[in-house]
Amino acid sequence: MRRVLAAAVLAACLWPAAACATAGEQEFSGGVAGGVAAPGASAGVEGGWLYDLTDFWAIGAGLRDRRFFYDAPRGSTSLAADVRFAVDALTFIPALGASAGTALTADGFKPFVRGEAALGYRPARSWGVEAAVGAEQESFTGAHLRWMFSLRLCWYRGAGIGLDL
Repeated sequence: MRRVLAAAVLAACLWPAAACATAGEQEFSGGVAGGVAAPGASAGVEGGWLYDLTDFWAIGAGLRDRRFFYDAPRGSTSLAADVRFAVDALTFIPALGASAGTALTADGFKPFVRGEAALGYRPARSWGVEAAVGAEQESFTGAHLRWMFSLRLCWYRGAGIGLDL
């Protein structure tokens, strides 16, 4: 009997804290980004919205504005559709994302693509912070690939049809 009780206590101590992954939840985010490319550095702001289709997959949209230090009047504003895979049942949330859309530059509209890896910290159900590293590019001919580093504040809304782990 003591062995059973000791095993139960040990299992309770080693079992992860209760976590919740929720399909149907919405995430709103806003943040700052800095980056480097072949001709120079850039900085900007970004905002986004994601809707969790399942406990792991989300779709949404992002709006990003970038300004380039090497050519002050130049920059771009992009609007893109986002897809994301995240393990959101944890306090620390690893995620991979991809975006495709259009960017408005001084030369007109150009296609825009982005890929990123992110790590979020969600201490509460209603908010969290996220750091991401990614690569993005406007146009596919002669444009330079930019490596971006982002820091975002995230707000969560909705309960959807959750699965408590």
